[in-house]
Amino acid sequence: MNEHIKLLETSDPWEIIVRITRNNKIEDKSLKINRDRTCPICFYPIKLNEKCSHHPGLINVVEQFEMTIGHFYKLDYNGKPLNWFTQELKKISTYPYRYSHELFRQILTYRITKSGWDLDDILFSTMVPTTNHQMRDLFRELAISLRIQWINPEVLFNSKRPTNFYKNRRDYVRDKYEISKYALDSLNKIEKRGKSVLLFDDVLYTGFTIGRIIELLCKLQSFQFKVVIIGRTIKRGLIETAYFPLKRP
Repeated sequence: MNEHIKLLETSDPWEIIVRITRNNKIEDKSLKINRDRTCPICFYPIKLNEKCSHHPGLINVVEQFEMTIGHFYKLDYNGKPLNWFTQELKKISTYPYRYSHELFRQILTYRITKSGWDLDDILFSTMVPTTNHQMRDLFRELAISLRIQWINPEVLFNSKRPTNFYKNRRDYVRDKYEISKYALDSLNKIEKRGKSVLLFDDVLYTGFTIGRIIELLCKLQSFQFKVVIIGRTIKRGLIETAYFPLKRP
């Protein structure tokens, strides 16, 4: 299969347009978020006059971060994709590694450069610990391309395998992650720039994991965080505020 994926420039930073060329056939797909009914933290669609309660894990650290997210995805009750991006991800998962890697890289680079963040104020970048090698490579490459110092998460955090006997995700995450005893020494060795940390993760659901990592890093210093996430889930039963795909003129 002859395929090429390209992220197109748009005048609206809340819109993603991807051009997919397969066997010389060009198709543009668009994802746009209606800002009028979205959560100010994670951009979940929410009902009118209803407060967002989709990320309880971020409540205690909400004053310490800004967030940008590449896209959201949604599944129906049978696990079948309901939007074009999820469908593409499903297809891409059977393709060579470079397709999904390049698509994620373009989307996150676009989101970061259009965020208005002062990248010179970022002291270093890291990520939520994961065993996913693609995510590790992707986030490290992004940091390097933005000329931001990268610290491997294993240097900063200890991860263990808790038991399965937890009433909720919050307790599981709290028990799983701890700050490394070498973390402060590692920070003292890096070149001093700003006071912010660029923090990557793959998917946002409740926010307990991101919230825990922010809490741990704040034990070292009083950081502010720029959080970058590839995707976020949408809970069932919410009012639809995004449409897939948008027809282009």
